[in-house]
Amino acid sequence: MQYNREFNVDTTMLYIEDELDFSIARVRLWAKKFLDDLEGINQFDSSKNTSLTSDSNTLLSAGIVAPTAIEGLEVFAGCAENFAAIKDTVLERDSSALDEIEPETAENIDLGLRYVSDKLNASVTYYDVTFDNRLNFIAPDSPDGINYSIGNNGAYENVGGIESSGIELSATWYISNEWYMYTSYTHNDSTYTGGLSTFPQGNTVFGSAEDLAVVSFDWQKGNYFAGLSTNWVGDRWMDAANTKQIDAYVVSDFYAGVAVEAPISDVKAMELRFTINNITDKSYLGGVANQSAWIGALRTAAINFKAEF
Repeated sequence: MQYNREFNVDTTMLYIEDELDFSIARVRLWAKKFLDDLEGINQFDSSKNTSLTSDSNTLLSAGIVAPTAIEGLEVFAGCAENFAAIKDTVLERDSSALDEIEPETAENIDLGLRYVSDKLNASVTYYDVTFDNRLNFIAPDSPDGINYSIGNNGAYENVGGIESSGIELSATWYISNEWYMYTSYTHNDSTYTGGLSTFPQGNTVFGSAEDLAVVSFDWQKGNYFAGLSTNWVGDRWMDAANTKQIDAYVVSDFYAGVAVEAPISDVKAMELRFTINNITDKSYLGGVANQSAWIGALRTAAINFKAEF
């Protein structure tokens, strides 16, 4: 045995919330505070034990919903402060400067309109998110140059933040008792706000698409159901330097199935579903992680059986 460590975490959340119902609007207010203590125990050498406290500030949030003169149409807005406690992976990197590392934080604001009726549900939302103190793993052979001060296994550092803003449109149209259509579109702008030279300020966050859209048709009659959905993901950058661009792609998926009453008394219901993902067998680059792109799955078919007891 060459490695034996134990990581213990104690988290306490303090929370208060209230909802106020005025004649013209409903307002919800709440506050949270996290107390987080992390301890790393080296089972071979107790002198190498480490500990870290990453308490949050008092996190305030608020939301408001107000009806309008148009029946079914309402205005909404919200703001929230968020926090992510430091994880034990930081303690595993011996050269991480624990007295300098800060928890990741974020502030988000959203506002928009929402319409609900028997035939149509639709919404438009504007959002703005500021993400600070982003924790990033720095390898010894980082593109910034070999760093001889962080040992052989690298270190975690706060490397600035990300600013994201955009608009989301979505709608569900109930065409008939058997058919409905869902569609959505998102325009997103995510950029780095500072940090190491490997994450240049003002560059687009790698892996984030500026444009995304989906259209789906779903059908259900009695125990039978089926659906077809198409997803479009716009161009993305594969690297933080914004030198390698990934082309946009469109992928469609299909499903069909039947739900039946169970013939067995102990089984509530059963369902048989057939699914085909990427029905056109499109070749594309899907997920992006660590400034590398992964080949998307080719056409895949599956049959799934489900029973509820």
